[in-house]
Amino acid sequence: MPRLFHPYLLTLLVSGSVLSGCEKESDSLTGLAGTWKLTNRECFCAPTPVPNETVTFTNSEFSFYKAGQLSANGAYIFTEGSTCGGSTLIPVARLTYATPNHSPTDVVVTVAGNTLVLDYGIACDAPRETYKRTNTK
Repeated sequence: MPRLFHPYLLTLLVSGSVLSGCEKESDSLTGLAGTWKLTNRECFCAPTPVPNETVTFTNSEFSFYKAGQLSANGAYIFTEGSTCGGSTLIPVARLTYATPNHSPTDVVVTVAGNTLVLDYGIACDAPRETYKRTNTK
């Protein structure tokens, strides 16, 4: 009876799958680094024009700017948390602000190509912001 696969070929295929899976996970985490311009803000509030705001992320820090002026900054980590005060833990970025008038905030981060979505809890009247990448760092 002929063999369909050489024993080493199966090992090579499995190893390749594991390594490529690790690379994709690493790419998704570093995809956040760069500068992003606000293009849309969804909230349960009066409609207003999209403000001139940007956010810059490094691999561990963030800075928000309004009209080119620093408005808030701090550090972030990826962890499990919740938005809307729910009890179900989900993957979030925990923003810890350096400025004294902000408390740590959990936000759901989605990066797809050159689009970044920061969802602070749209289901609970908190904003969801969409950004477009302006450059990478």
